Amino acid sequence: MRTDPREGERQRPSVTIGAGQAHWIATVAAFGALWGAAEMLLAPLGRAALGPAYGCLMAGIAALIAATARRLADRRGTVVAVAVVAAVCKMFSISGVWLAGVVGVLLEGAAMEAVLWPGRPGRARVALAGAAAGLCPPLQLLGMLILQYGPAAVRWFADVSRNLTAQQEPAALPAEAWFVLAGVLATSSAWGAGCAALSWPIGQRILIRLGRAPAQP
Repeated sequence: MRTDPREGERQRPSVTIGAGQAHWIATVAAFGALWGAAEMLLAPLGRAALGPAYGCLMAGIAALIAATARRLADRRGTVVAVAVVAAVCKMFSISGVWLAGVVGVLLEGAAMEAVLWPGRPGRARVALAGAAAGLCPPLQLLGMLILQYGPAAVRWFADVSRNLTAQQEPAALPAEAWFVLAGVLATSSAWGAGCAALSWPIGQRILIRLGRAPAQP
């Protein structure tokens, strides 16, 4: 009994991507590439002009991009996926691969995703996610200094804090050091929250343009 050789091909299950899945993939790819491009273009100038504060600046920009993608895709896992694409793009930066920068991008995406994961987030939770992303750069820097230099990093931070506050007490970590650290964390988180909050009206305008949301009077 002869069989048609094309019969097996007809019986193979076809893999198709629905419109919703294709839209999600396109959103993740576009906004991940945008985040990665911002990291690559601003990295050389940002590090030279701002030093360690460059990470806090980029965290706010990243929060704006990632939160806008989450607003458009309206799907869990979007922020982490966008961060992965951005991290891959960052590896091809002409200024070289900075492992700490790649890890920072992934940390910011994970922090935002953790806040946005339960249910459908509103504007307040989007801002809170941006604040979480803003906390990542200073905490990552502090952790890296402690891991690399150990107690010497704590003594250096104490010396800097005493110089900033004109304190001469030989305390291991003066109270002013905690105020300096709290100020840095508060400023960075506020910047991240403000940038993420901007994603709400921006995302709404894009949805209206795409015909996926009614125009507001």
